[in-house]
Amino acid sequence: MRERQRRSHLLLELSEQKRLEFYKQHLGLEAPVLFESTNYEGMIHGFTHNYIKVEVPFNSELVNTIQTVVMKSLTFDKQAIHAEIKSQP
Repeated sequence: MRERQRRSHLLLELSEQKRLEFYKQHLGLEAPVLFESTNYEGMIHGFTHNYIKVEVPFNSELVNTIQTVVMKSLTFDKQAIHAEIKSQP
């Protein structure tokens, strides 16, 4: 059982490292993002076509729209990329 836990932990760490590297490769790039309706702590989240989680300041006009964004930086918790919208709806 211990070996299974060790391997599982290693795979989880590797997965996180690969996700962060993938996110970092996209910083500075533009991408279309489908925004969802959640207002979480003043932010709205969406996903690119290749499932990168993106956040921008909440605006109700963004709900269920596709917007082109410029991906700027990793969020504090490194679970998403903070972005700027190229053109507002």
